[in-house]
Amino acid sequence: MKKLKCLCGSRNYVKLFERKDRGHNFEIIRCQDCGLARTLPPPDDSRERYRHYGINQYLKNSKLVASFMDRIIDEVTRFKKKGKLLEIGCNLGYLLEIAKKKGFWVRGVELDVKAVKYANKLLGRGTVIEGILQEIKFPDRYFDVVVMSHVIEHIVDPLDLFKEIKRMLKNDGIFVVVAPNFDSFCAKIKKEKWPGLQPKEHVWQFGIVTLKELLKRGGFEVVRIKTSGLHHSLASAIKSIKENARDNGSPKHIIYSLLNWLLGKFNQGDNMFITAIKYEK
Repeated sequence: MKKLKCLCGSRNYVKLFERKDRGHNFEIIRCQDCGLARTLPPPDDSRERYRHYGINQYLKNSKLVASFMDRIIDEVTRFKKKGKLLEIGCNLGYLLEIAKKKGFWVRGVELDVKAVKYANKLLGRGTVIEGILQEIKFPDRYFDVVVMSHVIEHIVDPLDLFKEIKRMLKNDGIFVVVAPNFDSFCAKIKKEKWPGLQPKEHVWQFGIVTLKELLKRGGFEVVRIKTSGLHHSLASAIKSIKENARDNGSPKHIIYSLLNWLLGKFNQGDNMFITAIKYEK
């Protein structure tokens, strides 16, 4: 545990709790210097794993996913109404489709081969590129908006990715990051049972404070922070519960879904939406 290096450079960790997930044992540990939490042992972040990540869950919950992506675009349009938009880890392209309808010129980067094929069929050939952002080499100061939703927690070295994003982003461009909120009320109460942990997938467990600090170190200034549950409204939460009653109809799941929606209204939701602009150090 002492040998692992945190993004702040420290190797000083404390154990928070353990989690068993599908036959594997994990620990969630926290850096005692910067407060960032991480998963031990680190999950597999290989390119091959994400080339076959799977699209069935996205297809099954397409309406819910699209609704969530629509909220991300709402955050984007607070600062930008048009321009060139890039999504990193765009999966099936739902966010890009919404952005395109609103007048943005869009591009996506995605590792999952089936997702790339689906997204290009939806959006037009060549819209989504298969691969890793650092290898694609978009031009300098090319994009007005870069969006990354539920990706950063999977990446071993997000600071290296930030460097590339900053290079591609125009001087007045915005960077919108969406991630599970380890500072949320439910995360603090549920601890090892919190659904957002995903220890087989998430290298890092970011909260608002730690993600904001990481963005600052990466050359970005945070201009807006919002948290939310999975659902944007009470009606949406109830509708989703009814639609998924066969799979997730337990009283605990229903209570959790409704509570998480309510907590989002008080900035304690399980998802955080952070908008930042780049600055020169």
